[in-house]
Amino acid sequence: MAGGEKEKYFEANVDGEVATFTTHQYRVWSFEQLQLRYQGLKDDDKTSIDEMLTEASVFPAMMDGEIIHNGLFDGFTPPFVKNGVSDARVKHLKEKAVKAQ
Repeated sequence: MAGGEKEKYFEANVDGEVATFTTHQYRVWSFEQLQLRYQGLKDDDKTSIDEMLTEASVFPAMMDGEIIHNGLFDGFTPPFVKNGVSDARVKHLKEKAVKAQ
């Protein structure tokens, strides 16, 4: 998937096989968080993580291209439910989905 495009599906090469996945806002946000945390590692930690991710065939592909920002959860800290009530933005998205049906 190219940066910022709103595609419903994307393809990835997993262990030499091309696989198709559906895109989801939470997946994009989660992947962005992994990339940002990786960028923030100190040199010794990054070297150690690089070795593990390379052995698992995750690196360097994990950092190919740009980091795509997903603002859906900006200002929220997981979990997105507090005291049995979902955060306002999550509630809004659920209401929007119901109206669209």
